[in-house]
Amino acid sequence: MASFLLLKLVCFLSIICGTSAIKALSQTNFSSFLERSTTGVFVNFYSPYCGHCQKLHPIWTKLAERHDREDSVDIVEVDCIRNSDLCDAHGILGYPTMKFFQVGSTEGKEFEGRRDVTSLENFMEQCNSEAFS
Repeated sequence: MASFLLLKLVCFLSIICGTSAIKALSQTNFSSFLERSTTGVFVNFYSPYCGHCQKLHPIWTKLAERHDREDSVDIVEVDCIRNSDLCDAHGILGYPTMKFFQVGSTEGKEFEGRRDVTSLENFMEQCNSEAFS
């Protein structure tokens, strides 16, 4: 039981403190980040208290680490508890919600697939190669 609680604490702290490969955005820098970005931006809108978000975190971290040195996409996250106005403005109704923003776009395309690295990568590739309809 103690090891389970320790694992949950580590997961929670890693979500709160962030991971170096994942850029944490907020209300103050989200729009300017999208405007300055020369790549697509894949955003995980999450709550640190959400069990599904905690389960996704190691997958999102792995995705970010795999694409950290690439010029085709930025992997970022937004804490919706700390940035509720930003999440409301983007229509976030549940957690986690992942959206891909193409270069120059302020409207994200929502991911609706399996929450695994391969599915997330396939979605990113599809978004990078097509225009939004």
